[in-house]
Amino acid sequence: MKAKLDIKTIQALNLFERITRIKAKGCFPYDNSLIFTVHPAFLRKLQRSKLGYLGKQLNTNIKVIPTPLGKTSIQIHRFVKNLVSCPFKKMTLEDQKLTFSVPSTKTRAVFMGRDKIRLRQLTDALKRFFDIKEVNVR
Repeated sequence: MKAKLDIKTIQALNLFERITRIKAKGCFPYDNSLIFTVHPAFLRKLQRSKLGYLGKQLNTNIKVIPTPLGKTSIQIHRFVKNLVSCPFKKMTLEDQKLTFSVPSTKTRAVFMGRDKIRLRQLTDALKRFFDIKEVNVR
């Protein structure tokens, strides 16, 4: 799925590239922060002090994760591990439907967020990089 960019996203991408001098592949919101995806080779060049300055300029938390290079289940697992802060036991992929098994109901609540906002944001991010239609948590 192609991502539709709005003015705020374009401005954030331009500011990121100007400050860090690294080309970002994409940008999307997740869990009250702004996530930038960068080619894995450029992650070493990234300076954390510049990210702090960028966060102050955009008035939000910044997180940079590597762009997935393939569409395999291993790449999906790595992408979700980098994006989501709470642990999950198992991830299964069946017919463009992704299911996560979490250890407890408290972890499930953290994973989904209030009114399922984090689950929707995760679904949008997975639709952008992988051809996944639905995400469930058990």
